[in-house]
Parts: sequence; structure tokens; C-alpha cells
Amino acid sequence: MRISRWLSIPTIGAVVIWGVVPTATKFALRDFDPLGLVLLRLIITSFIFFAWLVIAERDWGVKKQDLPLLCLAGIVGAGVFQTLFTLGVNITTASNTGVIMALAPIFTTLVAAATGQDKLRSLTLLGVLVSFGGVFLLVEGKGVGIQTKGLLGDLIIIAAAFAWALYPIAAAPLLRRYTVLKTTTYATVLAAVAVIPFTLGSLAKQDWSNISVESWIGSAYFIVFGGLVAWWLWGKGIRRLGPTQTMVYYYFQPLVGVAAAIILLAEQLNALQFGGIGAILLGVGLARKW
Repeated sequence: MRISRWLSIPTIGAVVIWGVVPTATKFALRDFDPLGLVLLRLIITSFIFFAWLVIAERDWGVKKQDLPLLCLAGIVGAGVFQTLFTLGVNITTASNTGVIMALAPIFTTLVAAATGQDKLRSLTLLGVLVSFGGVFLLVEGKGVGIQTKGLLGDLIIIAAAFAWALYPIAAAPLLRRYTVLKTTTYATVLAAVAVIPFTLGSLAKQDWSNISVESWIGSAYFIVFGGLVAWWLWGKGIRRLGPTQTMVYYYFQPLVGVAAAIILLAEQLNALQFGGIGAILLGVGLARKW
């Protein structure tokens, strides 16, 4: 059986990048206002994506009947998600954020089944459950569960996970009719327009003279890699795999977080965490009918 049948390099690339985003966002939020950072990210990414679209494609138009899906993908799946995510990270831990965001594939699977976009096959469901169990083992072994402190942040991240889960549901039909670049561009532009009324004041009040090097690096990663590279790769994954099976790969995000901790913080894995890693990989394989 060919590896290319179940291995989606763009999707894995996006998840690896996003696995580092909570930590990078923590660095950025040392000196940036959360709402201001959201708008800054969306303005920069919208400008770059639109310029890219103008250069790369002749046809910039979309059909009127696709506007509701574009609004759902852009306003909710991008704008609401990024706003809630950034606000949540600001008042909870990066570890909790990565763990809670692993709920997103569960939400996507349920919504896709409810809307008829995807069938809830027994093997897919088994893969989702096994992967989610792997996430639990990975986090339980690390000893960083959802704690009382920062509970509001945890609840906000849960809401962000649901908003994020709606993006592939809305984007999948669009990506069958439009390119990844066009879909991502308009979703990002709509997200920027939607959040301006709530974030413009915060960005206008930003103190640009006292931003540390660490915050600049964190914000650069958050914007360039998390906001440009990963979103484009994620769109390619959705186009190829569909919403449910793409979101299964999102279980790699906690795995990336642990790997980063080993490399950068010299943390060690115990047997329970190794079991979690194995379960995550097995679950992805099952859900992809490996």
C-alpha cells in the first residue's frame, strides 16, 4: 500500500507549525495586546494573500451562492477562532491550550456527520477515539491537565476549538470549486473585516517602543508561520482529504509540543507518554484507513 494514500505532508506540516504557536503566542503576548495582535496578524496575512492572489491568478471572482460558506469559513473559522484562541492563551497555559485544541477534530467529525458532508464510518470513529485517548495519555503522563487556575482561559479555548472545527466544514466545498489560495485569501480578508470593530482600538493603543526581541520573534512566528504558511498548507490538506480526515491529523499538535519540550527544555518522556504517542499514530492510521 502506497504511503501517499494515507500520509498528507501538507497537513502534517501545518500541524507541526501550529504545535509551536501556543508557545510563540505566549512570547508575543508579553508586550502585545491580545486583540491588537489578532488584528495585526489578520491585516498582514490578508495583504500578503491578496497580493499573491492578484499575481498568481487571473480570475479573482467567486459565485454569490458561495458567499455564505466563505463567511462561515472566514468570520467564524478564522476571525472568531483567532480572537478566542489569542484571548484564551493570554490567560491559560500553552500546554492547556494545545491539549484543549485537540477537541477540534471531535467537533469537526460530529458536525460533518450531522451536515452530511462525511459519513461517520466505524473505522474513522475508532481512529478518532483512539487518538483522543492518546492525547489524554500524553497529557496525563506529563501531569498538565486542565486546572482550576486559568479556567476561564480553558473555556475560551474550548470555544475556539469549536470555531476552528467549523473551518474545514465550510472550506471543503469551496476547495472543490476554487484554489487553495483563493479560498484562503477571501477567508482571511473576511476575518480581518469582521474583527476590526473589536480590535482596532487595542492596536491603536499599542506601545511600539517597549516591545522586546522575544515578543517580536514570537509575533513573527505567530503571523508568518502560523498565519500564512500553515493556513495555506491546511487548505491543501482539506482539499485532498476532506474535513474529517484532515482534522484527525490535528492530534499531532500535542505531540509536537512534547517534542519541543524535550529538545528545548530537556524534559523526559515516561512510559505513559510513549503509550500516548503510539495511540495517536495508530488512531491517525485507522482514521485514514491505513
